[in-house]
Amino acid sequence: MSSKYPIPSVGALIIEEDKLLMIRRGNPPFEGYWSIPGGKIKWGEKLEEALKREVQEELSVEVEVGELAGIVESIVEKEGDVVYHYILIDYFCRIISGTPKASSDALELRWVSLKELRNIKVTPSLLKLLKELKMI
Repeated sequence: MSSKYPIPSVGALIIEEDKLLMIRRGNPPFEGYWSIPGGKIKWGEKLEEALKREVQEELSVEVEVGELAGIVESIVEKEGDVVYHYILIDYFCRIISGTPKASSDALELRWVSLKELRNIKVTPSLLKLLKELKMI
């Protein structure tokens, strides 16, 4: 990674009927792990705009962005060197248009009950956020 600064990113916690909408990541870091839709903020893009764009790209739906859920860091090291450093700004969202389907870098999606989260491979940063929110 060429940048020596953390990368700001956004994520969407979409919960319906006690189930969290999750995607299986198609790209590093944590390729193949389950997480929430989201991604990097583009230069000049506001947080809410970035989140709406990322959710549209990954799920083909339009969301309404709600309250801030939390901010977590994801720092991934390999052989003592930092390879990835993201600051993840996560919001509660709700779908206002469309039916979710996996696209872009989301390999697949599914609605996961909060109890089921302990039985699937979830990104460490999402686990940290859900524990901070006392959801698991």
